Amino acid sequence: MSIPSCYLGGDILDDSSDIYRVTGVVSRTDAAGSVETLVVYGRNLVPILDDESAGFTLADAPLTLYIDESDESDENPHARPLTSPIWDPFSSAVYLFDQEVEAVVRVDGDNTKTCVWKTSFEDASGDGDEDEDAPHYLATDGAGALFVSDGPRLHRVQLHESHEPATVSTLPVQAPADICGLAFEEGKLFIATIDSLSTLSLHDETLHEVTRFRSQQELSVNLIRDDSGTMKYAVQACSPAILPNGFLAILGSVHDVYVLGLPVKLPRHHAAFPIPIPPPTRPLPADLGALLDRQPDYTSDVTLVVGDRRFPAHRAVLSARSDYFQALLGGDFLAAGDEVILHDVKSSVFEVVLRFMYTDALVFPADIMSMDVALLAEQLLLPDLVKLALVV
Repeated sequence: MSIPSCYLGGDILDDSSDIYRVTGVVSRTDAAGSVETLVVYGRNLVPILDDESAGFTLADAPLTLYIDESDESDENPHARPLTSPIWDPFSSAVYLFDQEVEAVVRVDGDNTKTCVWKTSFEDASGDGDEDEDAPHYLATDGAGALFVSDGPRLHRVQLHESHEPATVSTLPVQAPADICGLAFEEGKLFIATIDSLSTLSLHDETLHEVTRFRSQQELSVNLIRDDSGTMKYAVQACSPAILPNGFLAILGSVHDVYVLGLPVKLPRHHAAFPIPIPPPTRPLPADLGALLDRQPDYTSDVTLVVGDRRFPAHRAVLSARSDYFQALLGGDFLAAGDEVILHDVKSSVFEVVLRFMYTDALVFPADIMSMDVALLAEQLLLPDLVKLALVV
């Protein structure tokens, strides 16, 4: 099969200097609402023009970025490059890793570049000699969370709808080696190292090795759909990116960008996805149930100890649902993160009651007696649960 292809060149990329190289291709929605694809070259973002008669070409000049006054890195002609560009539909912005200032930066539709998180990475190898040029890779879940690699470690950067600073946490799971590619799809992070591909479930934070490679090379991981819509993952050294028309843009060794006409469907979070993604139905009980399922995380501020089990929870939820916990947790005598021991309570029964407090739903495992739930609900001053348990 003959695949239509073209080579993107131009004065911007055809630089004899080896200081910079092409580090990525990303599509975005600009301030006018138009879909635009950018080639990241050094510290420049260069638009790709789609001319029906001439095919794909590069713009004559890079975008003019409006940069924070405190960011002096762009004034240095030898500053290290921007890398790992991704589009985030939650914030409608492009995110990159700025190697010069060791920070995650955002480029909005109006070309304003701002710092989202100034990193403070430690040496992952423990030898005290951190490589400042070590690559860091980004991925997004499309719902407000970015993931940033740091050697074998992963950091979650939680974005907010307002202009509040992002919340950063480190995931408790590490990759088997330094990460050299990230992608996200359907609740999982796909993680590439020099010799393996693994998935990390964000639900239970378990790492699963998908495959191991015979030869070691620096890889990138990308998720694509074939012409039938089937999701596939591709691990390649050439970092393919999907253009708005479904063609693949493939990076060459230094200054090269090639476009291949392949039958690839746009992923759901692509900036040019043809159907706007409607906001999902997010009833409060479902959100609170998901919050409970994510525990432990940075949001919990109290731990309930029941028998040999520990239940990270949230004072606000417990106090709002139960007068018992409102009295127990109120005041200043308990500090954030303190533990509260509940005596003479079965942990399996308490788990059912705790889920009811978060979701207003009563779900009985086969080994739980409804009377045990009713008695504990009465002790914790949950009259609605008492009535519901007695009629089940």
